Amino acid sequence: MMTKAISYATLEQILLSLGFVRQVTAGSQVVFQQTETDTLLVLPAGAANDTVDTTHLKVVRRMLVEKGVVANPDAFDALTDTYLQHAS
Repeated sequence: MMTKAISYATLEQILLSLGFVRQVTAGSQVVFQQTETDTLLVLPAGAANDTVDTTHLKVVRRMLVEKGVVANPDAFDALTDTYLQHAS
């Protein structure tokens, strides 16, 4: 089950909590890198309160599972739900 819509700020908090570092880039993208698992996530830039597109969120979830950052899709969904509960 896919989680509810989340903002760019919330997604950034989640990724930082998982050991990602936001990379400075030129252009209209946001790059997060975790060297431990050799994971690189490139997302279109958005304002902190903008909602992350569902397709991009699904790609992030899939990459995190494939790279072993989270155990499975349900683990990612639970993590995002936790952050959403703390935000409200």
